[in-house]
Amino acid sequence: MEFELQNDFIIAGPKLKKTPVLACRKFSQKVHAVVLHRTDTSTVSSALNSAKSSAAAHFYVAKNGDVYQKISLAQVAPHVGYIRVKPSEGQRPKKSSSETHIAEIKKEYPERYPYNEDSIGIEVVGMFLTREKDNGRKEDYYLAPTDIEQIKAVTRLVNFLTGHFSLNIDTDIYGHEIISSKCEGEGDAVYEVIKSFLL
Repeated sequence: MEFELQNDFIIAGPKLKKTPVLACRKFSQKVHAVVLHRTDTSTVSSALNSAKSSAAAHFYVAKNGDVYQKISLAQVAPHVGYIRVKPSEGQRPKKSSSETHIAEIKKEYPERYPYNEDSIGIEVVGMFLTREKDNGRKEDYYLAPTDIEQIKAVTRLVNFLTGHFSLNIDTDIYGHEIISSKCEGEGDAVYEVIKSFLL
């Protein structure tokens, strides 16, 4: 195994860096998924500086592949926000809201999407771009990461987490925009780059 775990913190592994940690409440249920995010920052230091008890993920991965753990694997990270209704096959996803979130979290996973209480969040450093749509409106989107060291680090980390929590690499890894109303490519573009390297 590439990472060494002690007291729910990774203490050794490739390109692991220290950062001040946040104390959050403990998980009350099993971890069901990994959720991939983008920071909308150009550096990991600005992402780590803005991580606080109301918005933070468990891990942050810099463009050079450095990995920072901000929150214990035994604790809830406030990284998802409101989840949307999980659509049936062929249905279009609807926007997330507090009402849909409250209704959805009463369901058991995988009948619903994962949320803060049962998922591990990974923030991958990267900025969003803006483009104009046909109707003249602007929309934000993310491109897939291209920094090789960052891609390798995210892949190693996801492989470690799916093994540690006994998760399925085909069904238990999500881009943030799949489960919540976020801009295109936020996490799914990361997943598309790493999926062929997952074990």
